[in-house]
Amino acid sequence: MKLRTYQHFEAGGGRFSFPKLRLFAEATGSDFNGLTCAILVGDTNLATCGADNRLVTITLFSLKALSGKLGRNLSSIEPRVAIGALDQAFGQMENQMRGRLDVGGGSLADGSQPAGQDE
Repeated sequence: MKLRTYQHFEAGGGRFSFPKLRLFAEATGSDFNGLTCAILVGDTNLATCGADNRLVTITLFSLKALSGKLGRNLSSIEPRVAIGALDQAFGQMENQMRGRLDVGGGSLADGSQPAGQDE
């Protein structure tokens, strides 16, 4: 991506396109899937905080692996089962972060204290 094109894109100029977003991601070392998801759900935190750990991409590849294992049966997963499984997985990640923050004395983005700390 040319520098001028990059600057124009980063400033929000021009029409949005996924091919331009992919070029931007490659030029900045960003996670294309994280950027795309951030746009789709309106949460820039997914793009900025997921740039290094590629959490959105990992999630998508896990879903792809499940699709490969289940094939057409993937459509038979009930929404409540999917929500429960994802809540459990994301809860484990949250608890891990709360534990790390507990050791370091930090707090989560929502202002809540790590597990085991009183306000």
